[in-house]
Amino acid sequence: MRNLVFLKPISSKVYFKQHIGRGCRIDENTKKYFFRIIDYINATRLLDEWDYPSGVQSPIPEGPFDLSLSGYIVHAETYEPIQGARVIAQIGVIMQKYAKTDEKGYFVLEKLPHSPVTLQITKGKFRSRQMTLTPSEQMEPIIIELKPERPKREKITVKGVEVYIAEETSIFISATGKTLTDAEYIEYSREGVTKRVATLGDLYNIWLDREKRQKFLEELTKESIIPELLAGILKAPDADAFDVLAHVAFGAPLLTRDERAKAFLDKKKQILDALGDKAREVIIALLDKYRNAS
Repeated sequence: MRNLVFLKPISSKVYFKQHIGRGCRIDENTKKYFFRIIDYINATRLLDEWDYPSGVQSPIPEGPFDLSLSGYIVHAETYEPIQGARVIAQIGVIMQKYAKTDEKGYFVLEKLPHSPVTLQITKGKFRSRQMTLTPSEQMEPIIIELKPERPKREKITVKGVEVYIAEETSIFISATGKTLTDAEYIEYSREGVTKRVATLGDLYNIWLDREKRQKFLEELTKESIIPELLAGILKAPDADAFDVLAHVAFGAPLLTRDERAKAFLDKKKQILDALGDKAREVIIALLDKYRNAS
């Protein structure tokens, strides 16, 4: 979300800030680090003092605006010209210039300042690209290569919830319709767990009760919080669901099932020896099932 346009009168500060929050979302894939508010009804009166950015504000470029920039957009692999690519020159924070490529992949941007501009190049079925340069009077046409989009990975199903990797660091969850980065999904999951249990001890007590544990996991699944998916993001596929949730929510050590089983054998060695061979065999067999998540 790059532009928020307010046309309908609004008086709710909460509702207004919910809209502003959508613009505040950073998208590193497309280098989106700011957004605009286009306000026709004085909605910005609802901003609080602490909503405004602190520090030195970005200066507005000064004229003269008498330079031009031209170039060609080509396919990165075949070097064929790309027609209809959109080229946006970002001049400061509030000013833009637009151009589209012709059948030869050629574009021209005019009335540019003598200061750096950021180019954003987009075209369907191609990965967007961004670069910053400073126009000059003797500047030759530039050549910009666009790479084709990566094919989307096939969907996978985790406990009935379809998910797939939308980008290298983004996860789309069909149950909520949200697209989150790995870090955002971990934070989203942390909030989902901690709003139900306040401490690690509370989580442990729920885990000891089979019915409570099942209900707890069902509630998380409804919100697309899935321990197996978290384990994959954390690169710990052999970790138990409890350890994954405890680590994400409360910073507990992330142990594998094998480490858990070995710790149990070390800690309970005297008790196991006292139970006899048959009982010991049964417990070890159960631990093997636990190790294999079966």
